[in-house]
Amino acid sequence: MPVEVVPYSSSWPEQFELIARELRRALATLSSARVEHVGSTSVPGLAAKPVLDIDVIVDGVEMQATVAAMGSIGYVHRGDLGVADREAFHAPDQSPRRNVYVCRAGTLSVRNHLAVRDVLRRRTDLRDEYAAVKLALAAEPDMDIDTYIAGKSAVLQKVLGESDLSEEERRQILLLNDPSAGDKGLSLRGNEGKLRSMELVAEPLNRYLGGDGIVQTDDPEVIALGAVLRSGRPDDVEFVRAAFEWVRDTVAHASDVGDARVTLSATAVLHDNVGLCYAKSHLLAAVLRSQGIPTGLCYQRLADETDGHVIHGLVAVHLNDTWHRQDPRGNKPGIDAQFSLDSERLAYVVDERRGEKDYQRLYVSAADEVVAALRAADNVLTCQLPTDLE
Repeated sequence: MPVEVVPYSSSWPEQFELIARELRRALATLSSARVEHVGSTSVPGLAAKPVLDIDVIVDGVEMQATVAAMGSIGYVHRGDLGVADREAFHAPDQSPRRNVYVCRAGTLSVRNHLAVRDVLRRRTDLRDEYAAVKLALAAEPDMDIDTYIAGKSAVLQKVLGESDLSEEERRQILLLNDPSAGDKGLSLRGNEGKLRSMELVAEPLNRYLGGDGIVQTDDPEVIALGAVLRSGRPDDVEFVRAAFEWVRDTVAHASDVGDARVTLSATAVLHDNVGLCYAKSHLLAAVLRSQGIPTGLCYQRLADETDGHVIHGLVAVHLNDTWHRQDPRGNKPGIDAQFSLDSERLAYVVDERRGEKDYQRLYVSAADEVVAALRAADNVLTCQLPTDLE
């Protein structure tokens, strides 16, 4: 289907205000709710597809109540359509045409929408450059929406380089819009220069080759799996990539598949083929160490659905004389962790404004808080996971 891009219309902000007024009335009892005009129709003077984009932004605790309030005025809930922390709706009418979403405040998706809008409103040179790209793409006779979105990625990275989004956040946005961007060599640089990786505080390298009762490097089954994955891959980088992808894709994440079994050690994960992020990391570390690859355990503190926090586990591998974090959690809609030595491609980007953080310590053994939580659990779907590390 052709992509339609038309000159800016002064009616768009007026149309938004009419819709927003109705939404604000319906959401009046929700203290965190705000209605934002986003997308190209929100930027004066910018050519756009003639469809309004509207984000209803709320705190996580009010997401469910907001969905219900939207239904009370005729909006039909469509689910998250594969995007975490965002709920899509069919409007009760299409006059004007519009996309309406309820979004959790502070997420990268919301911050991306607002950053692009705000930069383009103040930078008319970037606005006009962006418009020229959009019009050229739309003029192609065989243009489709996916190619159109990917084709805008380079200029949008330039726009976001003028925002307060970090390099890692911009990379996540780029790869979401255009998954092949890394292969194309599109620039991920903004005003700060080269991409940075997490700076880790490590112990002597040989400590990350040993094993224990959880990272079981000397277990025969772990050694056998390492040998199979190493076979035909004498190059360390290719072996590590294969082991990472095997654990990421073969071992199910317990929460994703609703499996309540508790696994902690590498062998338990290998036997049950399921585990939380911590357990999957323990298996990957054991396999890599068994083949001579120094591997440490890393942690992040992430905001959860209740506006609390939870500890997330991943690994770091020592290749080419430096440490590289990798996240074998497992992918799903909204999460796309990939093996990478050039820049981090993790499952989650930390947002310090939500109390999230990366722990700089590179652990030799599993964190005590993680071990205690899993050993006390009889159901990983309902157990109390750690919220911080000492």
